[in-house]
Amino acid sequence: FWNLPNGTVTAPGYWVELAGSYIVEYGLDEREAAHILALVSSAGSDAALGCFEAKYHYLALRPWMVDPVDLTNDKLIIGRPNHPSYPSGHSCVSSSGATVLETFFPDKTATLEQQVAEAGISRVYGGIHYFFDIAAGQALGRSVAQWAIDYDRTNGLLSAVF
Repeated sequence: FWNLPNGTVTAPGYWVELAGSYIVEYGLDEREAAHILALVSSAGSDAALGCFEAKYHYLALRPWMVDPVDLTNDKLIIGRPNHPSYPSGHSCVSSSGATVLETFFPDKTATLEQQVAEAGISRVYGGIHYFFDIAAGQALGRSVAQWAIDYDRTNGLLSAVF
């Protein structure tokens, strides 16, 4: 599921779709919906930017690059990303999306945290990340999202673009 293969939503798209389902479930109005979607999207975009800046700063090899497997017997069903491993992009985006959604839907926190954990561990099971990639990605994503939430509370989200 967390591979999000071609033809499906991306990791950021998953969190936007989930936000949309919560918006419908809670019967929020257009203004509230736009606010949540904007914050999920902007925090996710900023987390991805920070993530890829870190990836190309540290240039960490992926597990399969360090310990190649016998490619004749390789059953890895997910692709092998051509960018560095550290930190995990899925974890950056997932933890930022979950952090924003937890702010607006606190009763969903346990479910959201479980999804962040699943998204992260799926990357380890897929052989494309180490556990420390996941931990760093989650920390980065949460930090970025918290900054966005704090900025939104203090200044309003749209003041960042004016």
